[in-house]
Amino acid sequence: MSSRLSAAAGAAIRRLRHGRGWTLAELSHRSGVPLSSLSKVELGQTSLPYDVLMRLCRALDVEIDHLTRPEPLAA
Repeated sequence: MSSRLSAAAGAAIRRLRHGRGWTLAELSHRSGVPLSSLSKVELGQTSLPYDVLMRLCRALDVEIDHLTRPEPLAA
């Protein structure tokens, strides 16, 4: 995944996690993704491998396009 898409996915993951009231530790537990990796993903500091993306989608109960589609431009 490109760095731009990884950064967008990381921001979407953070928004979804906050919306559910989950900590990084909670998402880590639910997804099986190490906490240190999640933090880097959310901050856009690392690329997001497909298998990790799918684990996060399952934990957050969202389709993959929910994390990878670009955000609409603000008016």
